[in-house]
Amino acid sequence: MDVSDCFYQFEIKEMASWFGFGIDFPNLAATWKAQGFDIPTVFDEDLLKFLPVKDSDVLFPVINVMPMGWTWALFFANETVSALVRESMLGSTMQIGEPYVEMREKLPVPQLSETRPIASTYVDNVAIVGRAKEDVFAEKSIIIVWSYDEPVRVLETVGCIVDFRAKQLRHKPHRLWRVHLGGIALMRRKKVRARSDEVWLGHATALMRLCPSLLSVFDKVYRFIRLGGDRRIPLWLAVRTEIEMATNLVWLCQVDLGSGFVKQIDMGDSAAHGYAMMTRSAPDHLLRSACRFREKWRYIPLPDSLKEIVLKKGCESYEEVVYEFGKKKLTLSDNLPAVLAFEKGLYRCGAFWEIFSGSGNLSRAVSSLGLRVLPPLDIKNGAEYDLTRRSTQTLIKKIILEYGVLPCPRRQLDDREPREFKAVGVRSNRGRVRVSAQGGSQWANMTEEPGPDPGLIQHAFAKAHSGCGEEKFPILQRLSASKEARRLETHLLQSESWSVEIQPLKKLRASQLKPKTLQLYNDAVCEFESWCIQNGRRRNSHRAIDEGLTQFTQELCEDARCFADASYAVFGWIALPEKDQLPFSKQSIKGWKSKFPPKSRAGVDLQLWDLVALRCAQQEHCEAAAAILLQGDTYLRPSELVQLKKCNVLQPQSIRKPDGWGVIIAPLEDGVPTKARDFDDVVLLNTPQRHDTNAVLKAVFNASKNSRWLFPKLTCKKYCEQIACSAKQEGLIDLRLTPRVLRHSGASHDAYYHVRDLQQIQERGRWKAS
Repeated sequence: MDVSDCFYQFEIKEMASWFGFGIDFPNLAATWKAQGFDIPTVFDEDLLKFLPVKDSDVLFPVINVMPMGWTWALFFANETVSALVRESMLGSTMQIGEPYVEMREKLPVPQLSETRPIASTYVDNVAIVGRAKEDVFAEKSIIIVWSYDEPVRVLETVGCIVDFRAKQLRHKPHRLWRVHLGGIALMRRKKVRARSDEVWLGHATALMRLCPSLLSVFDKVYRFIRLGGDRRIPLWLAVRTEIEMATNLVWLCQVDLGSGFVKQIDMGDSAAHGYAMMTRSAPDHLLRSACRFREKWRYIPLPDSLKEIVLKKGCESYEEVVYEFGKKKLTLSDNLPAVLAFEKGLYRCGAFWEIFSGSGNLSRAVSSLGLRVLPPLDIKNGAEYDLTRRSTQTLIKKIILEYGVLPCPRRQLDDREPREFKAVGVRSNRGRVRVSAQGGSQWANMTEEPGPDPGLIQHAFAKAHSGCGEEKFPILQRLSASKEARRLETHLLQSESWSVEIQPLKKLRASQLKPKTLQLYNDAVCEFESWCIQNGRRRNSHRAIDEGLTQFTQELCEDARCFADASYAVFGWIALPEKDQLPFSKQSIKGWKSKFPPKSRAGVDLQLWDLVALRCAQQEHCEAAAAILLQGDTYLRPSELVQLKKCNVLQPQSIRKPDGWGVIIAPLEDGVPTKARDFDDVVLLNTPQRHDTNAVLKAVFNASKNSRWLFPKLTCKKYCEQIACSAKQEGLIDLRLTPRVLRHSGASHDAYYHVRDLQQIQERGRWKAS
């Protein structure tokens, strides 16, 4: 049923003056009468009554009914119609004491089996749902216009179709086609306005409310809308893919109203060292009462690594450590909430499941020896066994050696015994293991935390490996030779404890990268591997990897990602032979660099740096604030600034001229030249527009009287972190402000405002002429 002209059925005289036509329409009452509008009386809001009108009165036209453009109009109309429906149903055929049931938001869904007809009101749309025709006919006394002459089994209301015959709740076809065709039209465009994408996303989200899990296809589109604004920008490939998926999935937006109940109920809970689950069946009435409430669904993207999930779950105890490039990458907690996060197959990492298969075998081995539980590896919380005891260590060592249980299956070994592995000969190509020397010190890093004995791992690999002149790598029989096996056989062991040697010619090349850089390489490679899995990309050949990295680089560029992310992914892929230099991927990196040249040396106006310095001072980072002001005026390099000594500060020689401060860079007595190989460079604080820098340098000099350094508590790392933190709080995070940028900001500022000419700027910054 429908309420005809719903908004214009309400008369609100007390609020009519709020909705007038403005000052362009006032006329005398006589003029209005001449135009055919005879207005004998008007309503006075102050007196709350009608007053007679004189011909000399000036009248303004107003809206006396409910204005549809008013924000509260929907609320008043909905509540008024709902009250009329409630009053009519309570006074019709409902028995005394029988509760009135209505479908409303944030309330349990009423059941027809337990009550009389159910009413649903949405502004001017009213639906009456009952078990029989008689029940619905009885409510026809409601004083509104009916859309149907008699009760129907297929009801259309609020854009949805309730089909009681097929027991389905679905959207109207034209709404589905509108979203489907709109998404196709967006995908055909190279450039779109983010607002247009946002409108389409709103319609798609409204359709998917019947199947909220479909909202998981949207991820990059939110960032695209946030960054795009009203500008026409190229449609990202990732956003195009999400729109394509959504346009194909909108046809699944329906609800099966006749689905049965699953009577099996599972309830679980976890503790520090275990997990318990109870399973039983439940009667229908309990299931129905529980299903009346529907959990609010929202999409949270899965983190990139298991370690992040474990840390977010609050797990403090770690059972086993997995290393990538000599750095601890993955940890497995001995309480199992992290395991449950992947119970539905949300993480498609084969190594993850290998870890748990190895842990399960270890549990079975411990049980076979008569132990009640698996010995906890967290010593401070462990109540059953203490791993610091010699007897416990001997027992665990016996289990590992005799039962073939390896503590770290991530290293291509799972719960099978070594004799079950298939040894495949691979030619010795030392270029593949050029980074493995970084893992040589990993056992020294593990002494602080409980972990596997290095002797156990060496013993296990001694049993699994054999051969002379070529390495034999264990390939699991359950893996196919086309995809995973090739990846495993090219992913070499990463520790010198496993007898993997590097030619002397390449030892220095292998150690040129720091652990932090190796970790960045590994994160980028893991992201590329996840991208390949999501997009169905193969990695079974060098050419396929090269083409995949090329496409991956293109998507990173379209997503406005950092250039370093693509560079780390290309140069961090160590599973390829050294002879294969990834030509296409490196060409794409060069193309990105030429199309969008790096702007790390592009200057930023010093007024923005003054805001950052003010924020640092408010956070009590006084040294960083002073350093920002001084570096912007002197063009000093960050390392030169933080390493300034008090003896290198030039003080004014006369009290009458207090603005004669300066600094000496790279004094000859220290023996350390500048980057340009010079000594005793002098920079004076003599900029006419920035006399305050002299007062800043004087204050810093006096504050550091007990130290030989001008900035005793400031290092390059702290300097960068404090600048980044302050820039983020000021909303300048997108500028990527760094101390290196500040050095060039001062020069750019002086050149733009003609404070100095180019030759003076070059001399002050101590740049060599090209």
